[in-house]
Amino acid sequence: MLLDPHGGDLNGFFLIRGDSAKLDALMASGEWETHTIRGLLHLDGSGAVRGVTGDGVGKRMKLWTEQIPG
Repeated sequence: MLLDPHGGDLNGFFLIRGDSAKLDALMASGEWETHTIRGLLHLDGSGAVRGVTGDGVGKRMKLWTEQIPG
């Protein structure tokens, strides 16, 4: 699992796997917004971070290494 850059602390996580369109729909739902707000009220540093798995990790790492000055 490779997380997208998020600039914050990560004190633990849970993983929800799915295709991008379904995850987009989940994160746009009222239920997700409610859970996000509840998390922000009760947890320090709560947040949601997208990421990649499988073949996506290699593709993402290639993007990162292409940006490193040589």
